[in-house]
Amino acid sequence: MKALSIKAKTLSCIAALLSALAASPAMAEDYDFTIAASHPPMVSWVRELKDFVVPQSIARAKELGHTITWTEAYSGVLFNFHEAVEGLGDGLAELAWVGTLWEPNTMPLTNVSFYAPFGTGDPQILNEIQDELHETLPALTKEWHSNNIVYLGQQVIDEYVIITKKPIASLADLSGLKLMAPGAVALWLSGSGAVGVGGGLPSYYNNISAGVADGALVPGSTVLLLKLHEVAPYITKVNLGGCICGGL
Repeated sequence: MKALSIKAKTLSCIAALLSALAASPAMAEDYDFTIAASHPPMVSWVRELKDFVVPQSIARAKELGHTITWTEAYSGVLFNFHEAVEGLGDGLAELAWVGTLWEPNTMPLTNVSFYAPFGTGDPQILNEIQDELHETLPALTKEWHSNNIVYLGQQVIDEYVIITKKPIASLADLSGLKLMAPGAVALWLSGSGAVGVGGGLPSYYNNISAGVADGALVPGSTVLLLKLHEVAPYITKVNLGGCICGGL
């Protein structure tokens, strides 16, 4: 299931990077940029940066007579999941994936889908919703600018599911469980009796295996990818919906 914005949307970030180059096409220039993410390229929204944004920007710059050299810093090399807003705003990279779900206080408007669960799980529809929100609500874009970040496009994810070590038959079975549910995701556990545990997706397997957590609230498309079924074999679907959880 597709988890990132469609490639046509990702092209907007390439266009932004090249806008300065096009202003002086007669003068060939060499540009050194850094691209970063707190997660590894095995997840689709970071793989899009590595396999699409980087090579496409290089090719399009070449068409204009310029050269771009990228330093690729994925897997938390420059900053981890809860430091991305500060790290990018401070200039550690020119372009980065920012997981806004870890910023419920700094970016509450961008986390709107976590305050309104049980929506659509279709990434395409979520993309269209977020596009319209940014077109009609200037406060959304301003939220990024206030952190010294230029918003280029959103990242959405497919429907969330609950994975656990033991089967869940009713709401009462959640009481007392510790579930990986970082940042704004923990809002979905309100009133359930379960406790949210912070962390990034790469930490889920080890945390569940070690007993730090009993399971997780997780996008369905990542369960097999990260082999989470090995440590939490029971999947409960309650139509939580997908979410808008990051951006470029």
